Amino acid sequence: MAAGLLGPTRAALPTALAEPLTTPALASRLGVTPSAVSQRLGALRNAGLVSTQRPGRGALHLRTERATVLLGG
Repeated sequence: MAAGLLGPTRAALPTALAEPLTTPALASRLGVTPSAVSQRLGALRNAGLVSTQRPGRGALHLRTERATVLLGG
């Protein structure tokens, strides 16, 4: 149902983010471009489902507790 509401990539992102990942790693895992991942991460960040940390030059993304609850965990 989530994929129907959010689209398949946006719905897959919180599941993929059980561990911190970079944008390129997420793109590779999901089979989409880093640009597509960045756009979708922005929407999920605005909804409080993803957080982003910037240790140095890179960015690590992780799902939030809200996303974990929504995923049934």
